[in-house]
Amino acid sequence: VAPGYDSLFVKLFDPWTQDAFMKLKEHALLCTNQEPQEGTGALVTCCGPGHELLPIADIMGSTCLGLDLSPGMITIASNRIVQANRQNQVRAVVRDCMDPPPGPYRAVVSVFGLQQMPDPLLALERWIRVLAPGGVAVIIFWPSGGNSTVSMVEQEGPWARFRQLVTSKNNSSANNNTIHNSAGDNSAWYDKLVEVAERAGAKVLEDRLVQHEITWEDRTQLWEGMTRSGPWHALRLKRGDAFVDALG
Repeated sequence: VAPGYDSLFVKLFDPWTQDAFMKLKEHALLCTNQEPQEGTGALVTCCGPGHELLPIADIMGSTCLGLDLSPGMITIASNRIVQANRQNQVRAVVRDCMDPPPGPYRAVVSVFGLQQMPDPLLALERWIRVLAPGGVAVIIFWPSGGNSTVSMVEQEGPWARFRQLVTSKNNSSANNNTIHNSAGDNSAWYDKLVEVAERAGAKVLEDRLVQHEITWEDRTQLWEGMTRSGPWHALRLKRGDAFVDALG
């Protein structure tokens, strides 16, 4: 999964990654004329193949620690760090992002990681609590859960079609509980994020929908990429190749 994600999805998801960098830069500029911040470095949860780590370290002018549960992702991230000769400033380690190191950190950044957590609300609370006073969290997530997700992502297209195929397959096999997103079946978890953040002591500076277009070369790239290296790969793990390949 990790090599495929690195070669395909890093590029496809880059517009959202750049959005995160922009927000982080805005915060760094605001802090330029203020008292030195408490805390050291930045924490990147669900860092994947580590493509965000070096830019974040540069933006913050500090150390950067990346966490991911996948050894394959961390291997790629670590290779990136070594190739850049930045081992003294940037690290990537295998660790459950539900249990981040205590910090405190000047920044916590996550792009498309929150929805992967078994409990996104608890994850957000824990990420905020490891922030230093005056620190900033930049969290970009993919809304997942229930049928409302499809309407938020797109009215028609691959995501909507995929859910239709899976629903039809599940209904035909008289098993309506065979597909779950990583956040469970609660379609409203993302509606509670502001409340959870404020309860954890954060001041929410911005909460908005960020949309970009994803363009695929062809149907094969979409299907193989999504089901073998991307978000739909989880269904292969849960139901097997035969189930997923029959959908295509």
